[in-house]
Amino acid sequence: MIVTVFGNPDLEKDNLPVKILPELKKIFPQVSFAHLDPYEFDLPPSDPWIIIDTVQGLKKVALLKPNQINSATNRTTLHDFDLTWQLKLIQKVKKNTAIHIIGIPMGYDKDTALKETASILSTLL
Repeated sequence: MIVTVFGNPDLEKDNLPVKILPELKKIFPQVSFAHLDPYEFDLPPSDPWIIIDTVQGLKKVALLKPNQINSATNRTTLHDFDLTWQLKLIQKVKKNTAIHIIGIPMGYDKDTALKETASILSTLL
């Protein structure tokens, strides 16, 4: 099982998934975690594909489906093609791939994020 973790370690509002990654590795030693940039992959690494990422607008850690993630409507450069766009593309190309997103709110407490993320992840494994 591979769990993909997104997040920019240098950007405070987007680095919580990366901050809790070392502890998740200890809690789930049987899982392979891959910290990637949204532009570093072509196809899902596994089916089901489990993603941990920061999601703006959440009140607590939540299990989401790709259609629950809003994307920016204005795209002007290739840099604007984010994870949401990639997910839509994958759903068209590999229609039967199950995608589960564990969304972590921006600015959330690290310990609470770890506990809630681990709880949701354990239900998916």
